[in-house]
Amino acid sequence: MTTRPSGPGTLGDEAAVAGDEHGHRGGSGGDVMTAGRPYEFRVEPAVPDSARDVFCDMDLEATPGGTLLRGTVVDDSHLHGILGQLHALGLTVLVARPLDRPPRLDVP
Repeated sequence: MTTRPSGPGTLGDEAAVAGDEHGHRGGSGGDVMTAGRPYEFRVEPAVPDSARDVFCDMDLEATPGGTLLRGTVVDDSHLHGILGQLHALGLTVLVARPLDRPPRLDVP
């Protein structure tokens, strides 16, 4: 993913979607990508068609009343950026979990 414009009223208000302020994801030249972790996000209501390009590096799947997003999260900053984008769109995050570990069954 790339860094989005920021400023009042933009979807970039919360954080960059990935990488540092220059869009670099790691390495001295900015062309080395960090492996990251696969994540899944379930949100309601559905991600609007006009905002789907914000999540261009993720797979989006329509679900009843919402959207399932799957993709690689490179670090904590990237995770917070994705959550910030979802919040800026007025979406409720029902689930945000890494896919490389099983879901907890002891959650009440």
